This record gives sequence, structure tokens and C-alpha cells, in this order.
Amino acid sequence: MKCDCYDEKQMKVFDPRKYIDGFAYENVGFCNGTRERDRCYCKGNKLECDFYPEVREKGQKETIEYKIEEAIKLLKDNGYVIYKEC
Repeated sequence: MKCDCYDEKQMKVFDPRKYIDGFAYENVGFCNGTRERDRCYCKGNKLECDFYPEVREKGQKETIEYKIEEAIKLLKDNGYVIYKEC
């Protein structure tokens, strides 16, 4: 699940292996959903949100597995018998 608040920016970081200027560039993730626009490590995946548990829960609800579990529960509630294959 892709997060709408995630943004990547290329930043200059110090790298001692670079002999010329000592700097390298890397893509760094930021969360636009926080007030300070904090650094984020989720890579835009709602299931791995660093800041908000409700975003993680929403991401789980949107997954296919959750939809399948809900369908099975609905079938069981209406009297159907579900067999699992081993």
C-alpha cells in the first residue's frame, strides 16, 4: 500500500571513502504527514509507517489477506462450512 505522505529527496551525506570532496548523495525519505517533516524509513509502505499506528492498521485492512479473512468470516456467519487444505 503506497503512502501519500511519503516523499524522497536526494541529500548530500559525508562519505569518508570519497577522496575528492568527501561527500556522496543518497535518497532520504521524509514524511509530509508530520509537523516537522521528519525523516521516515517506511519507503512509502503504509504497513511499515514509522509514526502513526492508525496508518499501519489502515494499510493492513487494505491488504488482500484481510479481505479474504473478512469474506470467510461472512460465509461462516451465514452458515457455510469452510474447509482448509493442508
